Amino acid sequence: MPGKPKNPRDDFMRVAMSFKEVSVPLLEMCLDPELKEKLDLDQVELKDDTFISEDSLKKNVSELLFSIPDKNTGELIFIYLLMVPTTDGLEALTPTVEKCRQEAMVRYGDEENGTGPMVVPVVISLGQSPIPGVS
Repeated sequence: MPGKPKNPRDDFMRVAMSFKEVSVPLLEMCLDPELKEKLDLDQVELKDDTFISEDSLKKNVSELLFSIPDKNTGELIFIYLLMVPTTDGLEALTPTVEKCRQEAMVRYGDEENGTGPMVVPVVISLGQSPIPGVS
């Protein structure tokens, strides 16, 4: 379901990550060195896609989908970045991340040939807020 973000944190993250000066260093920190070496990070593009439920967005979860060309082939590789407020229950996110990864593959794949692009999931915990009631 492409469209407008549904929480202030997601909205902020989308605006901030639309600037390569912000998104590239974050991706460089998060990605496996071997994968990072393959990617042309100067060509990173933030997609306007939403895969998680509105309920998840209300819980201060943010998601971003980036497309980045492979330096050698030009083939797009997608990075699905999910940011959560805490590590509590992180393992419970595995099905959600996998479902979103599959949806991105279908959305950006080649229906005619039945192939999909590589989609790399990355989950970042933003940690607990030191202020009670604020996440």
